[in-house]
Amino acid sequence: ASGAGAPVVLLIDDDGLTLSLLEKKFAERGFAVESASNSAEGMAAYDKLAAQGKPVYLVVDLLMPRSDGAGILGGLEVLEFIRGKSEAIHIVLVTDYDNEDARQKAQGMKVDAFLRKPRRAQLNPDADTPELSSFLDELGPMLATWAAKEPAPAAAPAPAAVTAVQPDEDDFDDE
Repeated sequence: ASGAGAPVVLLIDDDGLTLSLLEKKFAERGFAVESASNSAEGMAAYDKLAAQGKPVYLVVDLLMPRSDGAGILGGLEVLEFIRGKSEAIHIVLVTDYDNEDARQKAQGMKVDAFLRKPRRAQLNPDADTPELSSFLDELGPMLATWAAKEPAPAAAPAPAAVTAVQPDEDDFDDE
C-alpha cells in the first residue's frame, strides 16, 4: 500500500507513546504513515498531503488540546477543519475516555468510526498488549478495506519511442 499514489494514514495524537506505537504498527502492515503530535500540526500535515494529491485516511485523537489552547477537544477541531475541505476523507476518531456529547457532534460531521483506543497504562513500548492488539484488529481491516477501494494510481506515460539516426558522411569532418 506504500506506492506513490497509495493512501497515507495520518495519525494525530498528543500522546507520544500511542503515536509511536501506531506509526510502527501501521508501517508494518504496509501503510504509508505520517504523524502529528497536536491538532495544528495535524491540520498542516493534511494540507501538505492533500496538495500532493495523496488519498489520506485520518486517525485522530479526540481528547487533545485545541490549537488555540482553549479546550481539550482538538480532535473535533481537526474534524471540523477537514470536513470544511472535503466530505470524502475517511476519518476515525479515537479516544481512551468516552465523551457522549463529542461523539454525537462527530457523528453529525460524518466521522467514519469512533473507536476506543488503549489507555497509556495499557501500552508497552517493548511488546504488544492485548488492548493494543484488539484496537489494531478493529482499525486495521477498516483502513485496508478503504485502501482496496482506492482507484489505482495513474500509470506513468510510456516513454516516447527513440529512432536511431544514421550519421551521414558529412557529419564527420576530417580536418
